[in-house]
Amino acid sequence: MKSSQFAILFAFISLWFLSCNIDEIPPEIVSDIRGWFTIESNNVGVNLSWSEVSDKDIDKYIIFKSIGNSIPQEIGETQSNYFKDSNVEWLESYQYFIKSVDDIGNESELSDSILVRVFSASGNWELSDYDSTFLCINHNQLIM
Repeated sequence: MKSSQFAILFAFISLWFLSCNIDEIPPEIVSDIRGWFTIESNNVGVNLSWSEVSDKDIDKYIIFKSIGNSIPQEIGETQSNYFKDSNVEWLESYQYFIKSVDDIGNESELSDSILVRVFSASGNWELSDYDSTFLCINHNQLIM
């Protein structure tokens, strides 16, 4: 190979490596997670919200859930900073964790967890559409 061909090949390879901008940095860890249980018509479940990650290239957030000390399982993903989990049971406590994911696919570490208890509602409620103000709840009911 002639020295001029070698120089051109070397220059081409150098430019190719220098022009590659590979993002290997994971996004920020999600923080300020808030969770609450709601029992309203068409909105039964655990609602989660959090502060948006400031990285400019965030693609989505992955939501994980665990019961007790079990390993967190992925339950869904969202592109916003809100998620609703409707697959809950009465009187159960759930821990939720969130990962942020950037456009390249880099994932943050799991966030700190938030514990949400699906509580039992009882007592006298004012329900205008019913002729009674006493609400009975089947505590063994699976909410889907």
